[in-house]
Amino acid sequence: MKKILSIIVAYLLLSVSAFAATNLENDSKANFADYIGKGKWTVIEIWSYDCPSCRKFIHHLSDFDAIAENYNAQVIGISLDGSEMKKQAKAFVSNQDLEFTNLLADVTDVEKLIHSNAPQAPLVTPTLMIFSPEAVFAGIIVGPITTDELVKYFETQAKAEEEQQASPLPDGL
Repeated sequence: MKKILSIIVAYLLLSVSAFAATNLENDSKANFADYIGKGKWTVIEIWSYDCPSCRKFIHHLSDFDAIAENYNAQVIGISLDGSEMKKQAKAFVSNQDLEFTNLLADVTDVEKLIHSNAPQAPLVTPTLMIFSPEAVFAGIIVGPITTDELVKYFETQAKAEEEQQASPLPDGL
């Protein structure tokens, strides 16, 4: 059973669109797949430096990042501004005082990430994606989200996990 689960997790990691990106903090090369499936929930915020809603609401991701450990979670930002707008994307991170990891990617790679997990979702900013600790796509929110909404989501997840662990398995399983 463990071997089958390992194969499924490996497949899911490959299907997450392992695209190359640049870490905006230190200009190092990064691979999106390196940030998910590491035993933590991963909250991905897709943003653009010239997005008015991103400017207005991204502080909620910073606020959640400050308490993310309480929910076994991490926050990763992905700027879809591409290398031609790298300077503006870096300025956005600085001006918004974002302390969580932010990657710079090409719009086509971000679009593949979204559509491989949520085929009907449009490519707009801001968009939030959530991946489980096993790198399984858990959901997408197109548009802004608040800290309170994220906290509520993770508290609901924790409660569901507790209930699942507390319920006995039927005989024969």
